[in-house]
Amino acid sequence: GESGYFINHADVIDMYAYYSDDMVMLVYTRTGDVSMVEDYIQSLGIDVTTEYTYRELEWRADSPTHPIRKLYATAVNPLPEGRFEDAPIHTLGRIPSSWWTSGMTIDDCMKIPASIYSGHLTDKKLLDTFYGIVHGEDIWRKYGNNPDDWSGEFIKQFCTLQLPYFYLNHSDRLNYTEDDEGYTVYFSDGIVSTGKSCRIEKNGIVIKDGNDVLLPLDYERKIFIAYSENGRTGEWNIPDADFSKADVYKVTWEGNKPYGTAVIIDGKIKLDVPPGNAFVLIKAD
Repeated sequence: GESGYFINHADVIDMYAYYSDDMVMLVYTRTGDVSMVEDYIQSLGIDVTTEYTYRELEWRADSPTHPIRKLYATAVNPLPEGRFEDAPIHTLGRIPSSWWTSGMTIDDCMKIPASIYSGHLTDKKLLDTFYGIVHGEDIWRKYGNNPDDWSGEFIKQFCTLQLPYFYLNHSDRLNYTEDDEGYTVYFSDGIVSTGKSCRIEKNGIVIKDGNDVLLPLDYERKIFIAYSENGRTGEWNIPDADFSKADVYKVTWEGNKPYGTAVIIDGKIKLDVPPGNAFVLIKAD
């Protein structure tokens, strides 16, 4: 919800606005009661999402420079201070996804699977490792509503950001290492995601190398997507495929266009992908 803040007899009151197509619901609650509000909204059969991860300490102790602190100071002086990392994610288990999963740490990402909470990570080192959802609104705002202008960027982000997110979220997050350039996260099923090189490997086989991607789209591993930002020819690794022949379609904003067939031998496929293009591979045998 969108929140505003009020002082009333030294108590902080938050206002949350919940929107639907035909209703606006305003809920006032004391700080710390957000979870109770969410439980009530959901009991009415209403699904709720948020712009950001709701994570803050009372009196915004996690954000000493927040403008609202000037108002809080009229009620409590001195005001407490704290770290946002110490604040609970109040909506965890109640809101499954938000537009921006801000305020998340590497330890949060390791402990909280996407099946519980997902979105677009605002920390670049985390985003380069775990990936996330595409924000079409931002693409259209930048490129306009002409498909010839926005479709290339949309396809790129879907293939290099959301497709890896789908893939990694099928496996458990086990452990990680960190250096100055980013994280390396180890998943079950022999999968490793290295942020600084934007590379994903499975059992030592590279399946995403920068913005060259060939990954399954569905859980059954019958549909794959190949994409290359700068163009790539020759063999690609496709270790997750359990079939030997694929029908190939070129992805366009007007729909997928038949392109031909390709043969898979020993976990490899020959495929020529022009710069900025994506192809769908569908099991044919």
